[in-house]
Amino acid sequence: MFSDTHGNKDPDTHSRTLRDYHLLLWDKLLPNGKRFSLTSTQKAPYYLTYRSVVEEFVLSSDSIVHTYSRRRKDASISNIVKQVDPMRIMDFYALASTIGGYIIFPANQIDRKPTINCIRAMHPKIGDRFDFALECIRRWYIGIESPLSAHLDRYGSFFRLFLDFQGYYRFFLLDDLVDTDTECIRFWLPFSDFGKIRPIPDCLDEYLEYMKNITEFTKARNARITTFTEQINRILTSDEFSTAAAIFEWTFAKTMPQCPHEYIVRGKTADDNTYIAMFRTIEAHGVWGIWKNTRHQYLHPGDGHYYWKMTDDISESIIINRATEANQQYLPMPDDMR
Repeated sequence: MFSDTHGNKDPDTHSRTLRDYHLLLWDKLLPNGKRFSLTSTQKAPYYLTYRSVVEEFVLSSDSIVHTYSRRRKDASISNIVKQVDPMRIMDFYALASTIGGYIIFPANQIDRKPTINCIRAMHPKIGDRFDFALECIRRWYIGIESPLSAHLDRYGSFFRLFLDFQGYYRFFLLDDLVDTDTECIRFWLPFSDFGKIRPIPDCLDEYLEYMKNITEFTKARNARITTFTEQINRILTSDEFSTAAAIFEWTFAKTMPQCPHEYIVRGKTADDNTYIAMFRTIEAHGVWGIWKNTRHQYLHPGDGHYYWKMTDDISESIIINRATEANQQYLPMPDDMR
């Protein structure tokens, strides 16, 4: 994430690559079936915005994997890190700088109090440990006090978007930091309770264990992210497209009887990944046509229907239409008009 961030600036707000990753990964359906629709500032500093009918959040990237290799003000951890081969530290830092080491949180201050990003770093019982922060989030969802309770309460409307803890960690692909059978946190170092242990490793052996466990988590989350992006960018075969279309409940467009067709609405469909795959397939293999001076791509998968999307931007897409081939309305578009 530092490759396009220059002058020692923070990638969280100055990396276009990181911003694009966040848009790709998190603009999707929430557990409540509504879309977590995101927009972004076009120039640094980069922030994302989520808007619904009743609320709005400004969101910022935040690193969740820390090597402590640049924590020079804390002499104890700095001296521990110096005992590790510098090449290992460089590799550790490089891994921490991949997308598996980032998440987004609300960035707007409320009542002039610290944001979640800030309090995680400032709170002595958290020490910028994301596994500790995730334990606080887990406790918040089930009504148990933690060092971050008051801060999470301020952003309660954000966390309620995900319904419960499972909805939260699955949405942000954090499964590898949670025992999914018990929903307990897989801490990076042995944990008893907040305040009973120091968050930051106390000795070389602890640091090496911390490094090992974070490395395993980040690699696993990167693999999970790769699988997710492959799913949403998948191009379907004609048979796969027809099978996918069949799982949806299509609605007849009553307001346009002169142009009989059906549609599905993103956010009310059974599977957002399938919706995205259908969009991508139309984008990849659809033919260009014109209907009433508007241009669209139309896909004929061979199931008796043809399908079209209403926009070329997946982040704006909310509808896919279809009509019977026997009632084709559009005209092929000449090559020089595409």
